[in-house]
Amino acid sequence: MHKKSFTLGLGMGILAMALVALVAYAVARGNISEQYQESLEYYRRTIYTYQQRIEELYSQLESELARAADLPEPQDIAQTPQNPPPTTPPPSPPTTPMPTPTPTPPPTTPAPTEPPPPPPTPPPTGTFAHLGGNRISVYIPYGWSAAEIAIHLRNAGVIADADAFIAYVQSRGVSQILRAGSEIFSVVDDGDYSVLVNQLTGALILY
Repeated sequence: MHKKSFTLGLGMGILAMALVALVAYAVARGNISEQYQESLEYYRRTIYTYQQRIEELYSQLESELARAADLPEPQDIAQTPQNPPPTTPPPSPPTTPMPTPTPTPPPTTPAPTEPPPPPPTPPPTGTFAHLGGNRISVYIPYGWSAAEIAIHLRNAGVIADADAFIAYVQSRGVSQILRAGSEIFSVVDDGDYSVLVNQLTGALILY
């Protein structure tokens, strides 16, 4: 602001001096009318008044400059940037993942194992024994069919023809009721199976 006032006053001073010089030159030559002389005199006085004001302002400016020279110089203050650069945070240490516990399977109770099935029982075997003469002790197992009984009696020697014996018991309708057990039979050598069939369907000694 002081520099602007100083420059303005200096310019107006130069202009006033130029105008005064021009008026003086015109008066000296005598080529200016009285009316214009009065106007020039008025402007001269006005310029003179401004010149005095400018000198006063100039004096004030010098006084202020002198006082400013006596003030101590301000210390340099480090300017803090308005927008400091972003600070990069230090890298965080790598995190070690916690081991995932492996679930322990519950103890498994072995399923009860069934005992192995017993070995199949072999089919009962019929037995016989010769007692002397024509007497033979024969054992017939339970569950045998008429055909099995006929073959067993033939093997024991009680009968000679198993097929003829089967045909006989079927003709009498007793093939399903032949009894099992132990009995002493007499050898049938004449093809008459009536006594033998009566023993197999009647009173037998069972053990």
